Amino acid sequence: MRKTIPGSVRTKILLANRHACCVCHNIDVQIHHIDGDPSNNEEGNLAVLCVRHHDKATPPASLTAKLKPSEIRAYKRSWESLCSNDSIRLGRSRTAFFMVDYKNAERIRELFVQLTPAERLHAYTLLHAQFREEDKWRKQQGFDVSLEPNTSWNPVVQRFLEYVRLGDVHPQCFRGCEAHPRDPMYVRGFSEDGSANFAYYDLWCQIMVRAILVARGSYDISDLMRLKDLSQLSLEGRLISFFGPLHGKVAYPNEYVEKPLSSTTLTVKERGQTWKTNLDLKTHYVYSVTATGSLSRGHGCGLLLMRGITHLRTRGKTRVVEFSCTPIIIGSGGGGPLEIPHETKVN
Repeated sequence: MRKTIPGSVRTKILLANRHACCVCHNIDVQIHHIDGDPSNNEEGNLAVLCVRHHDKATPPASLTAKLKPSEIRAYKRSWESLCSNDSIRLGRSRTAFFMVDYKNAERIRELFVQLTPAERLHAYTLLHAQFREEDKWRKQQGFDVSLEPNTSWNPVVQRFLEYVRLGDVHPQCFRGCEAHPRDPMYVRGFSEDGSANFAYYDLWCQIMVRAILVARGSYDISDLMRLKDLSQLSLEGRLISFFGPLHGKVAYPNEYVEKPLSSTTLTVKERGQTWKTNLDLKTHYVYSVTATGSLSRGHGCGLLLMRGITHLRTRGKTRVVEFSCTPIIIGSGGGGPLEIPHETKVN
């Protein structure tokens, strides 16, 4: 007996395949039950196929399918692996900025300490390779212009990667630094010997985010915009990478007492859609006066922690989606996110 595929499973499968046929990579797709049992809605039994390949995989009674289940499973494994790598590529692109404008240090620490030793070791190994690759691309694309510490390959970055491996959420080098009154672990001054400061703490937060990204993965907001049916969308707690314009009135960092919270609006327009969210920013986590300007009127990229869609409507031919989230880290650099080549392999 046929059972309706749960909306959450359908969404997960479509996102895992980036809304494209696992055989030919064309869009306008359907979901196919590989074993022919329409009641078996296990994720491993569901493949995303275009109409043509769905027909080849579903023969008339008593006839043999032109596209065998074993072939479909092989296509599914290969394509979903490529899609996963591409999602990681986009996540890297959105978090490889040279200037941190905002970071929710408290939430970043919470997510980092949840990583297992195996996840930290994997992140340590992978980030070693990624940062060396990105160092080359940063120079080629003009991302090596920041006066502040950044993730270009250097001894400080290498030392911080050791802290990732060890799981040290607040490394010893920061423990003598002046802390912010709103967060005793948030560095806002310099260490006595001058070896660590608030700019290096920004770098440490950025590296923790990259480790979290390696372990948890992310969906890019452009992939969410490909979904036709959002009624069953359940992405609470998922990391979402983004790039888009920001518009608001963000308080200066030294106004944290009288204005502890301010907001800016992220608006992303693609594919005849508009996705909007208000980003509530804790003033003491805004990096600088310059960052305030970028967050109030500029373009940003980074990671959000999704809470859910709050409003969905159609305005003319445009679908407008409003959603709520927690901003994790927002940065800027060059004319947009760092361009990570598609051919980069991620194991």
